[in-house]
Amino acid sequence: MAEHDPYPNNGWIRVSVDFDYTTAAPAAYAQIRIEGRAMRAAYGAAAPGAAPTGGTWLRLPNTASASGKISSVTFSEAGAVDDLV
Repeated sequence: MAEHDPYPNNGWIRVSVDFDYTTAAPAAYAQIRIEGRAMRAAYGAAAPGAAPTGGTWLRLPNTASASGKISSVTFSEAGAVDDLV
């Protein structure tokens, strides 16, 4: 999924995730950005709700909560969270 130069070990890297809930329920999409650059995936869409033709928007697989929104975020492996808004 990455189209970037390798990042240095033991350095800070900004990872941002934008969520889009404007498409018809229960669909929701996310766009992952590393250092401000959207990551492209073969199964991503060019825009939320579009066909998966190799874009930066990924359909979230499970948005069946009562509100249809993300209710929690889980991190695994090594790392630290500086800001979570």
